[in-house]
Amino acid sequence: MSMQLLTRVPISGTVLERHYDVVAGSNTWVQFDHPEGERWVGVFGNGDVAFYSTAVPFADDGGRTVLVVARGQGYIVDTVTGALRRKTRWNYSYSAVAIPGHGLILVADTTNIWVVGRDEDVDVSARDGFGGPADPHRIALDGLVFDEPGVEALTGQAWFPDGWYGFRIPYNTLVAEVGPLLTRDEVAYQAIPTRGGFPTSNEYYVWMQQFWL
Repeated sequence: MSMQLLTRVPISGTVLERHYDVVAGSNTWVQFDHPEGERWVGVFGNGDVAFYSTAVPFADDGGRTVLVVARGQGYIVDTVTGALRRKTRWNYSYSAVAIPGHGLILVADTTNIWVVGRDEDVDVSARDGFGGPADPHRIALDGLVFDEPGVEALTGQAWFPDGWYGFRIPYNTLVAEVGPLLTRDEVAYQAIPTRGGFPTSNEYYVWMQQFWL
């Protein structure tokens, strides 16, 4: 299964469309191509706060199940049947990455990280004792950026009043280990087009706008 976010609305009638809580303003359009099935396009209603749109397949079923993020709002969809498994309770996400080899996706807003499964979400808590100002109820004060997911853990950066701290989330515990301090430069880390993140640059915002149709 392959998928891509569209940057223009297809001509009506040229491809099967499925609608998921379409909104009057703008929506995120995602094209799905199954090697043994029909090409179709999902139209997903955008949230109204976050800037992030993406489609992230769960890593354990060959891309059959996917998390679509439409300007922060999440939808979990069966890409073969088009069935909506659920619309997420959250609509303010800024980044998302699949855990390699697992049926889970890590998602973040500006302060918290949570684990997204097909049927439920579980918050990631922070653990003290790693040199960072860890708060068990949130991972950062106002800024989170993910690195490329590793084999055993996800790493990234979290902003606190005195600077950016590194963090590590082992997949076997799903508890964030925060620290050490990396830099006091507030703009050292920003959103990445493929994985998202916060804060966002003007260039990132303009680039992301192409997917809001």
